[in-house]
Amino acid sequence: MRNFRVHGFVSVSAVAIVAAAAFSATPAYSQQIEDIVVTARKTAENLQRVPVAVTAVSGEQLRAANIVNAADLRLVAPGLQAAPPPSDNTAVTFKIRGISAGGPFGESAVATYVDGVYRQLQYGLAGALHDMERVEVLKGPQGTLYGKNAAAGLVSLITRKPNLEEAGGYVTLRGGVYSGGGSGDRAASDFRGAINLPIVTGKAALRVAGDVDSSDGYGRDGAGRKLNTRDNWSVRAHFLYAPSNDWQFLLSGDYASFKSNGPTQRLAEVNPFSPIAISVGVAAGYIQPADYFQFVTTGVPGPTFFPGLGQAVALMSRDLDPATKFYDMNGSHGYVARVKDKGLSLTIDGKIGGDIGIKSITAYRTLKRQTPLDDDGTAAYHEAEFSSQNDLKFFSEELNIFGNLGPVEWRTGGYYNHFTDNQGGVPGLYSRLLPSLLGTLTAYDSPQVNETLGFFVHGNVRLTDALSFSAGARWSEDKRTITPRDANRDPVTLAIVSCAAPGYGGTVANNCVGPKIHHKDHGISYDASLSYQVNPDVLIYGRTARGYRAGNVGNSGQYETYEPEYVQDFELGLKSEWFNRTMLLNVAGYYSKYTDMQRAVVAVLPGGGTGFKVDNAARAHIWGAEIEALVRPTKGVELAVNYAYSAPKFDTYIDGGVDVSDSVFEVAKHTFNAHGQYSFDLKNEDRLTARVDYVWQSKIIFASFAPLFPSEQILRNPAYGLVNGRIAYESKGLDATVSLFVRNLTNKKYYVGATDFRPLGISILNPGEPRFIGIEISKKFGGDRK
Repeated sequence: MRNFRVHGFVSVSAVAIVAAAAFSATPAYSQQIEDIVVTARKTAENLQRVPVAVTAVSGEQLRAANIVNAADLRLVAPGLQAAPPPSDNTAVTFKIRGISAGGPFGESAVATYVDGVYRQLQYGLAGALHDMERVEVLKGPQGTLYGKNAAAGLVSLITRKPNLEEAGGYVTLRGGVYSGGGSGDRAASDFRGAINLPIVTGKAALRVAGDVDSSDGYGRDGAGRKLNTRDNWSVRAHFLYAPSNDWQFLLSGDYASFKSNGPTQRLAEVNPFSPIAISVGVAAGYIQPADYFQFVTTGVPGPTFFPGLGQAVALMSRDLDPATKFYDMNGSHGYVARVKDKGLSLTIDGKIGGDIGIKSITAYRTLKRQTPLDDDGTAAYHEAEFSSQNDLKFFSEELNIFGNLGPVEWRTGGYYNHFTDNQGGVPGLYSRLLPSLLGTLTAYDSPQVNETLGFFVHGNVRLTDALSFSAGARWSEDKRTITPRDANRDPVTLAIVSCAAPGYGGTVANNCVGPKIHHKDHGISYDASLSYQVNPDVLIYGRTARGYRAGNVGNSGQYETYEPEYVQDFELGLKSEWFNRTMLLNVAGYYSKYTDMQRAVVAVLPGGGTGFKVDNAARAHIWGAEIEALVRPTKGVELAVNYAYSAPKFDTYIDGGVDVSDSVFEVAKHTFNAHGQYSFDLKNEDRLTARVDYVWQSKIIFASFAPLFPSEQILRNPAYGLVNGRIAYESKGLDATVSLFVRNLTNKKYYVGATDFRPLGISILNPGEPRFIGIEISKKFGGDRK
């Protein structure tokens, strides 16, 4: 609590300084807050009239807050957590109100959309935030208006579309250094831009946007290789054809390539009697194999066993040595992580008669990914080496028909997707686990096919001038098919030695291919809300919703099925405008009750390897509140404060027959962010803007893949706050902006994620970014100047 007061005082003081300066300079912006238009309910509406908890951030606001990566959205959206997963810094894992994916390959409770197209997996999203129109974060169960059901909420990324009337575009160059990485300053640069070309004025136009992002990273591994590097580029194109006022056809395509040496993964814990410590001891020559096998067979260790085990633990534990720099690690990935992501979509929007409209979104995407890891904490002995590989193909179709029937605005439609992921090949998704003891490489090669079919209907009716009612329902069917074919292979020849999952029907004679395993679910979700416009400036609402997350078949060595997860959600909210729209205040309180909650744990699998296992292990409830406040006390000054409180608790949580209901959620109880911005005009209509952003969160225990308890000290991240700043000079005559900015000004050391590999005997922490200081130069031209 003391840290919260101290950091809160620092933030409020910074805002107060900015506010005080407002009264001593020429003001620039209009004092009134502009209307915020969102499409949270699939139609353009004023944010302050939507009876749903929504945070909307425009492209310009993202830029002003120094947000270029989807993981940074947590800085501006209360109740949203976002971070790269422990093994892949090209991906983003979203959590809303403490809930996210049930497992690394399972369906997320937070749906992600880019221009209306659902993303089955979040790989590659780290580079999606360029040429953005806005981002919308919807909290609570969704599914009666969006194609894919979502139990906890959704994140919708909306990019800029072609301008039919005027050519234009922009170029932006960012460059800087990580000045607090500990292994020397590391440079990074980002070049992005867009061009808009009307082909037939008023009828057809093309917009192409691209981003080239590179970084030397920060930190090194035990072999001296740079970590957290980036070599990314992406391009997106939209072709818009509008033959009449009633019809639009939007053809979109994108391609992205990501390459990295991977993130820093520091060992946080080494169990001295663990299999991995013994295996490292044997590989390093500290333990003689005969002494180990004597211990296994007789219980009496040979003379080198205990001394060698101590040497192995000391070797692996060097990450815990204070002399090891925070962003370095002593292990070695030894490989380059690669992701290639591409897609094509066609959106048709038009009227089919009278007030009836139709919208179709057809999409096809592919993604190839390989992310190798070496987690034993040593540079020379690869005793815990993993490679995760995906070969994903995704097709989806969403059809909406909508219109008005008297006072009722209605929308109905259907959704279908077909998703395949081969995951394997050789080596594919593999585990070179304990080779000095086991002598094999385990190749997890389990192609899967997922299908989702859904039908939904939703309606809004104005009962009186002030009172409105909204309700919707959705029926979903989800089919899952997976083919086990996991094998233990010779690490040199890759010949099959034995089947890694013999209990699922595979034999060496048939290359360990087992029979297909099927799973099918049906689920009903719904929502209903009642809103009352107290006066033109104040809206109060109540909402209840039922969310559904489909079950699945496990993979990577275990193929047990698990059932759907359901949540019943209740929400009360206030949306208000004050003082002639110079202040906005939105408040939401919620209570969510989960049944059959899906929980993933790291487990030793039947073939001897380690992987993730998902069970319907828990009943839980979460209650909390979110506050968003924005005020412009005078022209040129903008102050904002956002706060979210979350109190999750397991009612019942059984893991492997053991009651672990007292374990914690991986969620910070308190999150807080604020910004202060001051703009004033100079001569020739030039403008200077200064902005300070601050984000703080309370302590968190990283418990996504293990039942951990409040008393446990490992994988614990204390409360921390980050300060970002920006000073921008805008030249009206040149239509150009030059900005100086800093991220993590105080070079705060903190963690963004962790993995508990306790069955192996290790736990891993992932550090967040150090201080970054940079400069940005941006030039607009044509229609993009407006």
